[in-house]
Parts: sequence; C-alpha cells; structure tokens
Amino acid sequence: MIKIRLPKKQLVLFSLSSLLIIGVLICLITAQSIAPQLLDQQAARRWAGGSETAYTQLSCFISSEAAPTLNDIAAFGNSVDNALLAASLEAADNGSLWTQAYSSQSRLTVAGSYGSAEAAVWGVGGDFFLFHPLPLRYGSYIADDDVMLDRVVIDEDLAWRIYGSLDVAGLELTISGRPYQIAGVVSSETDRYTAAAYSGGPRLYLSYQALQELNGSAPITCYEVILPNPISSFGRNLLQDNFLTKQRERGLVQIIENSSRFDLEQIAQVLTHFDQRTLRQEAIAYPYWENAARLAENQLARTLLAGTLCALFPAGCLIYLLIKEAKHGKHYLKKLKKSLR
Repeated sequence: MIKIRLPKKQLVLFSLSSLLIIGVLICLITAQSIAPQLLDQQAARRWAGGSETAYTQLSCFISSEAAPTLNDIAAFGNSVDNALLAASLEAADNGSLWTQAYSSQSRLTVAGSYGSAEAAVWGVGGDFFLFHPLPLRYGSYIADDDVMLDRVVIDEDLAWRIYGSLDVAGLELTISGRPYQIAGVVSSETDRYTAAAYSGGPRLYLSYQALQELNGSAPITCYEVILPNPISSFGRNLLQDNFLTKQRERGLVQIIENSSRFDLEQIAQVLTHFDQRTLRQEAIAYPYWENAARLAENQLARTLLAGTLCALFPAGCLIYLLIKEAKHGKHYLKKLKKSLR
C-alpha cells in the first residue's frame, strides 16, 4: 500500500481548504433552501402550473394616502386586458392569463360563544389565498365570487380563543355586533422568517367590501398581481405604466418583483445596499409577509457572502498550485529540450 506523505505546511493548507470547501457546500445548500420556504413568494409558479407561458409576480406596497379604489383596480384590469390583446396573448376558453389580489389591514374585536379577542383583520379581494396559501385545517377559503359577504376565515389561535376548539367551520362569530359565518380555519405559516416577522396575534380574513362596511373606510395598502412575462420586464413595465403612476412618482408606492427577488443579481444588490435597507419610508408599512421576505433576503445575502469568503482561500490555493505546476512544467520542458540536443 502506497502512503503519500505531505509536508506539514501543505497538510495544514489541504486540511484548511477541505474544511472551507465543506463550508461552501453548506452555504450553497442553505441558500437553496431559503426561498422555497416562503410560499407567498412562489405564486407565479403555482399559477403557471404546466404552462409554457412565462409569468412574473409583482407586489405594490402603498401608503394609506395613495390607496387605490376598487375603480382604480378595475381600470388597471382593463389596461392589462388591452395590453395582452395588443401583444396577441390570449387565454384558453373561460380562462385568464393573469390574476390579482388586494388587501387592507385593521384590528377589531371578535367574539364567539366561548369568549372574545382582539384580532388582526384583513379585508381581502381577488385571489388572495392563491398568493397566500395558508394551510387549511377545516372548512374552506372565502373567494371573490361568494354571493354573500358574511363569511370569514380565522386562524387556529382565534378559533381557540373564541370557541375553545379548532373544528369550528360553519359556526358563527360577531364583529362589532354583526354576525359572520366561519368558512374555514387556517394554521399559520411554518417558516421561521414569518414567525419572526409576525407578532400581530390571532388573525381573521373577510371580504374587502365587508371590512369597508365595518370600518367606514379601508385603505388598500397591498396590491399583488401575476402577469404574463413573454419578454424580460414585460409584466413589470405593464404595471409601472398603468398602476398609480402619479402616486409612485411621489414615493408613495413601492413595487417588488417577487419572482426574481432571490436571484443572485438581486441578492448582490441587497449586499451592496445593506445599510439602506433600514431606512424605510414612513408612509409605507409593509405587511408581515413582506417583512418575512426581507428577512429571508438578508439571510440569503449573509449566507452567500459567507460562502464566497469560504471559497476565497481554496481558490487562492488552487491558483497558487496551478502557477507552481506551470513553472515546473516550463522548467521540465527546458530540461527536455536540452536533453534532445
């Protein structure tokens, strides 16, 4: 059996390089696991299914001052339909090439037969639960095409507080003295980023119009859309050119392209502008799912930075060895030429 003995210095360098390469692999595996945890950032992929059409998911976070009305959203929908028609993009029969969701947040007291609790309340419209597929434990979600606006979805925390049970789909609760039927019970997201970002207590979801009736006003502060993206930036340009243009110019609307936010180029920008991420516009309040995504971006940026730093030393050693071997090769060739003369 042949034993290879390396000089002590080379052995130390080899061992250190091996450990750092293992560190690089760990960082790569960790980085690959971060984005898939946030299901609300993967809505375009779910919408596309097996379609060959490329899609992009975009989110608009809006100050209360610049909140769009339902008429604004309808007008944008018309613009999208016209733009897709002009681009010769047509959906299959009874289908749609794009979808949207919007939401407004409030806090209200919710009561059941067991007790009452203050809850974070979201008035939602469009395909909200496509964008935010909260795990459904009992019953069903609410939808835009529901005839009645008196159905709500609650989370397990709220179900336990107002009924002392989780299987409460079909039962009734009251908000400000008004009765609502519990359509379904959902559990919270399980990823650690959402757990760190959300601290609002029990949750309830009802139709946007119902929240308007309860509060008198309900500013839409989050608008989300999935659009066809046959060429780069097609969907983003369509949104920028047709949705709240004047408000965006005043810095009251921020657009995020969810579909590409975890790409290497975007994460590199997070690293180069890391200090600016703490300087938030006071007029815009992010919902918890956006804060969770920003935490994931920060984690991914740190992980990739750590992986890059770990790779520098082994890469330097490899370059050194290649240069050294190249010099030896030249020396060997010179000797060979002399021996042939």
